[in-house]
Amino acid sequence: NPPTDRSNIISHLMSSGIKGLGKMTCLNIVDTFGDKTFFILDNEPERIHDVPKIKKAVAEEIILSWKENRSSHIIRNQLISLGFTAHHTKQIIDVYKKDVPISAIKSNPYMLLSQPSISINFEALDYIALRIGIPKTDNFRIIAGSEYTVRLYMKKTGNTIMEYDIFYKDSKKLLGLSSSEFDTF
Repeated sequence: NPPTDRSNIISHLMSSGIKGLGKMTCLNIVDTFGDKTFFILDNEPERIHDVPKIKKAVAEEIILSWKENRSSHIIRNQLISLGFTAHHTKQIIDVYKKDVPISAIKSNPYMLLSQPSISINFEALDYIALRIGIPKTDNFRIIAGSEYTVRLYMKKTGNTIMEYDIFYKDSKKLLGLSSSEFDTF
């Protein structure tokens, strides 16, 4: 589902890449359509002409651009409904273009950590993953959390070697797993 609160709608509109959507135009659109903004843009984009203070030529540009980018908006809305921010959603779409692997992201959101141009950290991604039903003991989660633990340690200490005891303790703590849960991996 697309966002329904005013600031998120404005943020997502502004990051949509649609021609003609500056801040004031986005504000006018949201003030006119409220939480129905994305529904109207997807289903009745010609209603942009009803928005005050938008010139006819700009309205036409928005309508045309919105229709051309409809598949991107569907993908954007799916990512938003999973819990990604407008910023991360834009980065994901920039990396994958129109081929965003939504089903792969749903089954292994941690795959996004391997994309250097997506600036999401493990904690934010883990929050989304757990919220959408990824089990705490999922192999992809444990691998991603363990790798993140090592990277954090290297960044903090400057060392490229990490003692197993520290790795074990820090990984379990980050992942919120008991010894038996972590050991089954």
